[in-house]
Amino acid sequence: MTSESLQPVDYALTVARAFEELANDAIKHGVLSKPMAATMSAAAHSAVVRLQQFLASQGAHLGTEVVGDLNRVLADLESMAEIVGLVVSHELTPRNTYHVAVTARYTAHQSIKRLRQAEEQLDT
Repeated sequence: MTSESLQPVDYALTVARAFEELANDAIKHGVLSKPMAATMSAAAHSAVVRLQQFLASQGAHLGTEVVGDLNRVLADLESMAEIVGLVVSHELTPRNTYHVAVTARYTAHQSIKRLRQAEEQLDT
């Protein structure tokens, strides 16, 4: 596939990596600001839309394993958006913020692994 057609996968990988880094910072410092959480949530939602459009237009040309990985990534990205959305919609204690960050980091890490696998399969 061309690099242009893989942009939604690349974008999702960028978002997942950013999530992981920002979650690490939140764990380390015990703070995840509402504006940052809102931005992270919006980026994840944007990645979901792009991946959905990619799957709708290219899904018939992809292997079932790649489609399965990307569908799991969609679920992970949606989960990450909702998880950090808790910071925006609720007044969380530092302890709860820590747990939100740990969950977001884990989910982001799983997405990164799946997206790397998908990229490898799409490059062949």
